[in-house]
Amino acid sequence: MIKSEFPIGRKITGVRGMTKSEIERNGWDDWHPLRPAPTVLQLDDGSILYTMSDEEGNDAGVLVATRANGDDEYLFVLNARQTRAAADAAKHLP
Repeated sequence: MIKSEFPIGRKITGVRGMTKSEIERNGWDDWHPLRPAPTVLQLDDGSILYTMSDEEGNDAGVLVATRANGDDEYLFVLNARQTRAAADAAKHLP
C-alpha cells in the first residue's frame, strides 16, 4: 500500500553505495565491508531511496531494474569506479 505521493515528481540526481553511517543507522551493524554496499538513489530534494529485505529493516535488499526491452538488471554498488559511472549515467536520464 502506498501511503503518500512521495517520491512522485522527484528527480534522481545520483546513484551511490550506502555509507557506513547509513548502514549503521539502519541497524545493520554486522555488515561486512567486503559485501557490496546497498544501492542508494539520491533525489533532488536531498532524500534517498534504498531497498530493505522487509518492512522491519532486517537487512538490505537488491534493487532490480527492468528495462523497456524487458531485460532485468540488478543494481548494487561494488566499488567507487562503478559508483561514479552510475552517477554519470543518471545525469543523462530524462
